[in-house]
Amino acid sequence: MLEGGGAKVALSTVYRTLDHLQNKGEVTARPQADGETSYMLCEPEHHHHHAICRTCGRVEDVDCTAIELFSKSLRTLNGFELDGHAMEFFGRCRACR
Repeated sequence: MLEGGGAKVALSTVYRTLDHLQNKGEVTARPQADGETSYMLCEPEHHHHHAICRTCGRVEDVDCTAIELFSKSLRTLNGFELDGHAMEFFGRCRACR
């Protein structure tokens, strides 16, 4: 059990809650190279991608309207209907450059 602020919460409850929030689109799960998963709070009605600093780990939201053009191209050229995607950009943030 985890303790915080006097309340005890089972770790399984935390994972079920994160899974529920991910299914609702309110958090994004991001698997790490070491096998761990981090979760980022995201606005469900505002689709965006993430720019992640390899030095400090800072994550910034990035709007990407170009994906709509790509989706239309996939549909037109390949007959492929896109129903989801994941995209992350890696580099160094302004502070770490």
